[in-house]
Amino acid sequence: MAAKLAGSLHKPNQQTTILPNFVPAFLESLPVATLPGCGQVISERLKEHFGIASVKELREKLSLKELVASFGERTGNSLFQTARGIDTRPVKKTSKRVKTMTAVDTFFSCTCRKKLRSHMRRLLTLQILPRIDTRFEIYGEVPTLIRLTVRRKNPRVLGTSIKHSRQITVSSSMFVLSDKMSSGVSLSPVNTSEDDIKSSSEKTSSNVRNELILDELFRLFGKIFYDTFNITGLCMEFGKFRTTKKNGQISSSPPLLKYFKRKFAMSQSNVSTENKSLNRKRKSEQAEKVRVDQICAEQTGVDVSVEEIEKMFM
Repeated sequence: MAAKLAGSLHKPNQQTTILPNFVPAFLESLPVATLPGCGQVISERLKEHFGIASVKELREKLSLKELVASFGERTGNSLFQTARGIDTRPVKKTSKRVKTMTAVDTFFSCTCRKKLRSHMRRLLTLQILPRIDTRFEIYGEVPTLIRLTVRRKNPRVLGTSIKHSRQITVSSSMFVLSDKMSSGVSLSPVNTSEDDIKSSSEKTSSNVRNELILDELFRLFGKIFYDTFNITGLCMEFGKFRTTKKNGQISSSPPLLKYFKRKFAMSQSNVSTENKSLNRKRKSEQAEKVRVDQICAEQTGVDVSVEEIEKMFM
């Protein structure tokens, strides 16, 4: 609990370290709504009935017995413990893969395109591409969508900002390192081992890939600002991960093929539903004929079916 609250305190690059002995002091200044299990309804009740707005006031004004009497045993115990930095819930590891990978950078002012490209390159090489490469190694997935969001000061309202966003769909081969990216670059054969040639080739292909992605990001930026600019924030998002092969080709079904597969499955389902309704209708007709035959046999005393009677009068 303390780690989650501290992680959202100083975003995005500032860090907060809290030692176990300082957890109660860290929680004192926080509002009660930040505690796990204390939503809007409970926080409003605490403020209206008891005049409690902070975690410190919650500790001092209400005891465990009063909390249980006001909010029930489960919620009362939870509020009493979390206000004192006690959280006995087990930490669960999630198996879900993230849908988007994001890197954020904030600065006082940026008006130079060269400086902006340096910011983008740092975010790519340090935060984004290592995660993309790791995901490709483990799951064979790479992103196919790039979204760029920039923030600038609002000249009309002091202290506010305006955000602009653009996105583009890219080829999966852009993120897969290949030998083609390092073609045309040769090393001197003198005193050069095979390991040196291999490492240099990988480094060259990585640099080429980085520049290709930076070019795409700058194209998006050019759609937002054509001439001069003054931005204070930058956010890069990479999403729509698709399974790809080593050569960069998408191995999963394209969206159009998935659409027709889904339509075919729906048509097959409709056909099976119609067949079932026809079978039910035939069974009901047969049951009706049997019932009529029984009624005729009871009234006439002759075991003759309706079909035989119709043939006699034809």
